[in-house]
Amino acid sequence: MESSFGVKGLQELRQLYSDLESKIDNVKKITGLNCMKNCRVCCETPVENIEVSIFELLPLSIELWKTKKAEEILKKIEDNDDKRRCVLYVDDQKLLTNGGCSFYKLRPLICRLFGFSAIINKKGDKELTICKVIRNSRNELIQEIRNKIQDEEELPIYSEFTQRLMGINPYLGQNRFPINLALKKAVELVGFKLMLQEKIENNPLKPQYTE
Repeated sequence: MESSFGVKGLQELRQLYSDLESKIDNVKKITGLNCMKNCRVCCETPVENIEVSIFELLPLSIELWKTKKAEEILKKIEDNDDKRRCVLYVDDQKLLTNGGCSFYKLRPLICRLFGFSAIINKKGDKELTICKVIRNSRNELIQEIRNKIQDEEELPIYSEFTQRLMGINPYLGQNRFPINLALKKAVELVGFKLMLQEKIENNPLKPQYTE
């Protein structure tokens, strides 16, 4: 399905996500930090504070069309009573026992980076950004952990990954929108590409001139 979309960089995007997951796994191994069991705090962030690009949601949008859930998601976005909540969020722990994202493996870049990436501070040092839930539960170890990872080359740097994403597809990766709107745009884009593909396959172009 993906190869015929004519969207630049889908394979590179998947590789970026794979590289990031490897680095995050390394951070968890070095620091001993991990998300708290059944935690949903980051998923409850208001959507206007979760800004993502259309590009980083294309893998999820493709999966939604493959599994025939695209129309359902679009309707959910349209009918969403709580406009400040991400439509991918599931707050019922009985329905989703390990976190709150209904498509965790296909989540966008910002959700992957949250809590386990670093920024470069004004001194040029790496500064691990740790979510408040982990920080409050392991406060006595935070400074020790920050010192431990200072020279760690595998630490994912937030700005490096966002710039890398924009470099793969500047057109779709540059502009950012609240996550529900970005998802709507991404799902509609994939749907449009599929419609064009189907029309071309059913009505192949014929040469206008023949000898």
